[in-house]
Amino acid sequence: MTSFDLSALFDEHLPARLDLAERHFNPGLAQALRLLGLDREYARAEGCYVYDAEGNRYLDMLCGYRVLNLGHNHPVVRRAVAEAMERCLPSMVQVEVSPLTALLARELSARATPGLDVVRFGSSGSEAVEMAMKFARRATGRPRLLAARHGYHGLTYGPLSLSGRPDLWQEGFTPVLPACDTVPFDDPEALERALSSGDVAAFIVEPIQGEAGIVVPGDDYLPEAQRLCRRHGTLFVLDEIQTGLGRTGRFLAAEHWGLEPDMLCLAKALSGGLVPVSATLMRREIAMRVFGGVDCCAIHFSTFEGNTLAMAAGLATLHVLDSEGLVENSARTGALLLDRLRELQQRHECIAEVRGMGLFAAVRFSEPRSLGPRMAWKLTEETGEGFFAQCVVMALLRDHRILAQTAGHDPDVLDCTPALIAGEAEVDYFVRALDQVLAGCSDAVKLPAEMACAVMKQALALDVPLASLQLSRA
Repeated sequence: MTSFDLSALFDEHLPARLDLAERHFNPGLAQALRLLGLDREYARAEGCYVYDAEGNRYLDMLCGYRVLNLGHNHPVVRRAVAEAMERCLPSMVQVEVSPLTALLARELSARATPGLDVVRFGSSGSEAVEMAMKFARRATGRPRLLAARHGYHGLTYGPLSLSGRPDLWQEGFTPVLPACDTVPFDDPEALERALSSGDVAAFIVEPIQGEAGIVVPGDDYLPEAQRLCRRHGTLFVLDEIQTGLGRTGRFLAAEHWGLEPDMLCLAKALSGGLVPVSATLMRREIAMRVFGGVDCCAIHFSTFEGNTLAMAAGLATLHVLDSEGLVENSARTGALLLDRLRELQQRHECIAEVRGMGLFAAVRFSEPRSLGPRMAWKLTEETGEGFFAQCVVMALLRDHRILAQTAGHDPDVLDCTPALIAGEAEVDYFVRALDQVLAGCSDAVKLPAEMACAVMKQALALDVPLASLQLSRA
């Protein structure tokens, strides 16, 4: 048998990874990492932390954009995937159903809101939303689909067509799918006007908008949206790809409002961050309208749907969430994090708002009132839109070894979303570091100027423009 040494390949090419990426993978990302001083040689990851090649430890407050709810490389999930491979369990036989597939579907249905009895799997959040879009049209016989402005559902053509930021994601990719529209988020009157036409198959909405900057709607909005959808014969679909699996302090964010959607999309954290997997949960009557009987049982499928490694990882993830009490820890530690961030808000004028639920938290920055901090803000914003928040990101990494990033649709928002295994020690370390960084940012001749000069020097050295300083979510 031919030998293959993965560790040797990784170690040998770690120092050259950005050169390789610039030539063969993602040139823009490689340039952005260098430009912003975010290029580190990460060699290992475990729990709430990643480690560079020299053994330095970094607190991960980004968690793969809400993928790593269990932290990095949770041992229970790793063992489940390894066991599936060691046993040479059958996978993708296609003319069979694995017991693991049926079990994961059952376990998700049991934990979901009432009525979501049927579960179909895919490989990504985009695929889960595509499925909901497709099934809604077939189940209702209606053409139109609605989403909320500033929302995000993925970048394949279906979800892209529902983008709440078409100026950001659709440029150069139009025309997108027809009969896909948006309405303002947290505006039931606008939703009712759109639904009154009677041709809307589904309203697909995030309970809390993630890429918009972790925006929590008013208490009455989602229950009213559900009521309006029922009234007008429109399916009410929740995209819980970012909010699900304990992120907000409940297994599903829907539980905060007592919602009972017709369909629900999960992905990201479902496999503990180890195997691509997504799930679309639906009411049985919707599934029957789509698939009917034997003749239509294959009207929709995905090659990797229900594959053994993904199902093993998904079952292990649910086990860890339950056995380690991570949903409860998310609520408890999230409340602590939000309280500590609100204390910071009292000391730093640049913090305009602290928002979120559970460990789905964010800080929004805005121009301060006092002269010195306001000068610092203006200096950074002259460098590039959202550069103040990016200065915070850069300083957290450089001075405190903390991984963080700004929101995809709002460059003035700092995401604060650690793993659900995080505790008081991680919260304390992060909040103290953020306090120190913001104290430095309040001095117009200190940190902001220093960061701006560093980025400009890198831009000149790399011969790249400063048109955008945000890292792409794609």
